[in-house]
Amino acid sequence: MPAAVLQVLAIVLFLGGLIFVHELGHFLVAKALGVKVLRFSIGFGPRILGFRRGETEYWLSAFPLGGYVRMAGDVGEDPEKAAPEDRGRGYLDQSPWRRLAISLAGPGMNLVFPALVYLALAVAEQGHPVPGPFIGTVAPGSPAAAAGLRPGDRILSVAAPGVPARPVRRFGDLRDLVSPHP
Repeated sequence: MPAAVLQVLAIVLFLGGLIFVHELGHFLVAKALGVKVLRFSIGFGPRILGFRRGETEYWLSAFPLGGYVRMAGDVGEDPEKAAPEDRGRGYLDQSPWRRLAISLAGPGMNLVFPALVYLALAVAEQGHPVPGPFIGTVAPGSPAAAAGLRPGDRILSVAAPGVPARPVRRFGDLRDLVSPHP
C-alpha cells in the first residue's frame, strides 16, 4: 500500500477515535439524564453501516470528519408530536443545567480520555519489565561508532570514567546519564 494512502488512513483512524470519544461523552451523559437518543453517528451524510439497539440507531456514515448524537426533542422537532411515553425525554425539555452537562460532556471526554489512556499505560507498565533503549542508527565517525555500538544494540548500563556503571531501564535514563558527559 502506498505511503500516502497509509497516512490518510492513519489520519482518518486517529480523527475517528477522537470523534468517537467526543460523541460518546454526549451520548453517555444524555442517556444518564434520561434523554432519548435516536441516533449515534460517526461521520455525516448517508449511512454506510448501521444497526439498531433499543431505541438508538448506531451509524457509520460516509464522511468521517465529524459525528453527531441526535436526541429526541432537538431543535426543529415539535414537542407536541412526541409519543406520550417520550414526553419530557427530549433534549429541549431538559433544564438548562442538564443541557449544559450534555453539551460539555463531549469536550470533557476529549480532555479526560488522554489522561485515562496515560494512566492505563502507566498502570500496565508496573511490575512488568520494560525494554531499555535500543540503538536505531549509528553515524559513521561518531563517538557511538568509535565505541563499537551497532544498530539494534540494547543499552543495559552506562559508566563514565571514575563513575560506576548505572543501569539503564528507559530511554530517559540513558539521556540523563549521557548528557552530562558528552
